[in-house]
Amino acid sequence: MNDLWNFFLGLGDGMSNALSAAHTLPVLIIGILIGLFQPKAEHLGTKALITLAIALLVPALWPTLNGRQPEWPDIRHLSTIVQIFMLYIVAFGIIGALGALKSGFKPKAAKAAH
Repeated sequence: MNDLWNFFLGLGDGMSNALSAAHTLPVLIIGILIGLFQPKAEHLGTKALITLAIALLVPALWPTLNGRQPEWPDIRHLSTIVQIFMLYIVAFGIIGALGALKSGFKPKAAKAAH
């Protein structure tokens, strides 16, 4: 019983660390850009994956500009997995919301009255 309790405490700590340490700014900026420039609000999952890939690759490869090794996220930790999933959900929501707003503001062609 003690092992099960420790598992759930570790799971709770990992989730709380992930939510407090997530860097959402790159995902927000890239998601807003993709959401504003998308022609149609479709294939949101693919666009969210592209957003997430760009948002994760830029900070990981940034140290190579100074001649250091890339700093890849360690996907063996629960907090990293939760962060990536949460950032995917944020990207999906931003792109979808902007696509819906953009399609709502498009003028509709007036139908001919018979």
